[in-house]
Amino acid sequence: MVTLVGIDGAGPGWIAALRSSGKRATRIAGIPANGLAAFLEALPEGSFVAIDIPMGLGERTEAGGRACERACRDFLGPPRQSSVFSTPSRSVVFATDWEAACAEVRRELPERKGVPKQAWNIFPKIREADEAQRGVKHVVIRESHPEVIFATMNGGKAVIAGKRTAEGHGLRVGMLAAEGLSVAAHMGERPEGCKKDDLVDAFACLWAAGRIAAKTARVFGETDTRRGHMTGIWV
Repeated sequence: MVTLVGIDGAGPGWIAALRSSGKRATRIAGIPANGLAAFLEALPEGSFVAIDIPMGLGERTEAGGRACERACRDFLGPPRQSSVFSTPSRSVVFATDWEAACAEVRRELPERKGVPKQAWNIFPKIREADEAQRGVKHVVIRESHPEVIFATMNGGKAVIAGKRTAEGHGLRVGMLAAEGLSVAAHMGERPEGCKKDDLVDAFACLWAAGRIAAKTARVFGETDTRRGHMTGIWV
């Protein structure tokens, strides 16, 4: 059996949803901050992982972000297109502090004023994922995006209701249940810091991991290898 894994950020750490291919039983696992590398290393050989975090960082900041992000926005349309983050270059993400990141992004893309603090707060997770994947050779790891996943499940139409609203939460949980993934069964098992939508997003990535394993996933953006990371957003 092949192990399928979906991972999303949750508080300072991560939340993972796991199952074996061909099986309906799932389990969840909390991953502490700076624990992603150890988690990935411990997965069985040949596992497939879909993770909601930018990977395959570019060497220069592009207007509108990476090609995969621009493609995802075109697919989602308004208003869900705003859920796709514009990832700057590797040198911006790995800057020593926020001021340095702002200076670097202005140097690379003068029309940008800097890096929003909200984006800067995500960079530690991007750095952790970038470094964690580097030494993992026995597992297939791909970047994914929950809102693009749900739109794909929904016949190419974005789910308009926000994921943190009662309506949006119910719609997404229902779509996953129709695919044989019961998020509700694990809501009470969430580790500290894991919000309801974090768990839902991890299960969405688990669905994408199954498609990646089956070679039926759709890839947004170009596929290339950047410093050992496959580019594109896979759903």
